[in-house]
Amino acid sequence: MAENASPKSSPVPAGESRPYPPRYFWLKRLTATGFLLLIGIAGLRAWWGHVSQSRMDAYIASVQARHEPILPDDFNSPEIPAGDNAAVLYAKAANSLHFSRAESDFEPADPYSPADVQFAAGMILAHAPEIQLIRAARDRHGVNWRNRRSAALLNTYNGARRLAVLMKYVVACEHAQGDDAQAIADAQNLLLLGDRCLKVDPNDISLLVGEGMISMTNDLVMSIAPSLKIAADDKPKRAAAQSQIHALIGELLDEDSFARDSQRDWMGERMLIIKNERASVNSEIHPQLLADFLWPMFQLQALHAAISEDDAAAACRQKNFQSALVSLANVEAPANESILTQSVREDHMNVTHHERVVSIGYEVTATRRVAAIMLAIRLYQARHDGRLPQTLKELTPDYLPAIPLDPFSAANLPLAYLPHHDPPLLYSVGLNGTDEHGSARSARASSTWVWDGQDAVFPYRISAPSTQPAN
Repeated sequence: MAENASPKSSPVPAGESRPYPPRYFWLKRLTATGFLLLIGIAGLRAWWGHVSQSRMDAYIASVQARHEPILPDDFNSPEIPAGDNAAVLYAKAANSLHFSRAESDFEPADPYSPADVQFAAGMILAHAPEIQLIRAARDRHGVNWRNRRSAALLNTYNGARRLAVLMKYVVACEHAQGDDAQAIADAQNLLLLGDRCLKVDPNDISLLVGEGMISMTNDLVMSIAPSLKIAADDKPKRAAAQSQIHALIGELLDEDSFARDSQRDWMGERMLIIKNERASVNSEIHPQLLADFLWPMFQLQALHAAISEDDAAAACRQKNFQSALVSLANVEAPANESILTQSVREDHMNVTHHERVVSIGYEVTATRRVAAIMLAIRLYQARHDGRLPQTLKELTPDYLPAIPLDPFSAANLPLAYLPHHDPPLLYSVGLNGTDEHGSARSARASSTWVWDGQDAVFPYRISAPSTQPAN
């Protein structure tokens, strides 16, 4: 019977000390193992955090060695007195500009019909104070959108867009009414507004909004250029003076500021990725202890994304879009894409975010150059009794400093010109980089967008010779 007794009832042998109840042998070892494991995990986390922070610090140092902005303070603009700051006038105009329902729904024909001209003329009268503020901003050479007086425009781009839309109607109406001198002056004001909107804040939204305004100006100039009335500088009256046309050509071909601000906006995206990643992780990962533990992983992910923005900035520096694509070859789509940048890709889902946004910059560059060429052709006509140049070489150097290159040509060839086509054409080889000899045929039958064509084609619709030819 003693052999069948339970361990609990077994007597303790004489001379042996044994706890009752007995302690668990494996619990001690599991506890020790768990403690050592925690120490190992903590050490691994410390090493992981050191590696990720060291890589980030090294990357920031390498960017600073290139004298590029990377930290938030690097993007601070110098303070500008309110009396010298053009952004103050733009903000004042935007805050007081409110379109009526009819004005918001206004969709004029091209060219404007008499009814369209009458409606646009009414808009000019109704919004004369805002138009004067936009014109006055041209005389202020400083622009700092971070001034508190322009904070409303910084927080929303809608105000700037409304100003651009208003000026688009103003220019088209003035041209339709025969006041080409004022139309060219206001086209310059619209172009300047677009260039300055690239400086609103260093990010891709500023880039797209500014490019949209510049593109609007380019399209408008291409629309009115063939029918501009041009006079000698001493007889401008309501016709545009030759010096005005030369000045606008110069502004369209002055791409240094546009290129510099475009690169800065990509660099701003890089800064925002680094700056905002920690706050994003803390808001999305819970509990906080888990967010802290996983932070090195997200920091390395942010580093990878920042390097992608480097590639995008490098793509903007290339002479042509085909070379830009090489810079973007290894760039991945951003994890969190803004609604605006999604919208510019919705019809081009087979391209990456960076490819589409970068391509827009090259499209804007191409239309700037085409608009400048059309103005030069019109100047040539004014001095040659309405006759067209037979080649673009005839425009240099009197009307153009050089024939503008096609930013989509891998061989850096000039934009093409077909003077004997009906109507005459200027064209770029377009997104595919292949010259289809001015074919506007689109792969998508329903598309009328110029960049969907085999080539990007811009017709020069000939008007009657100027009634005030140059002397």
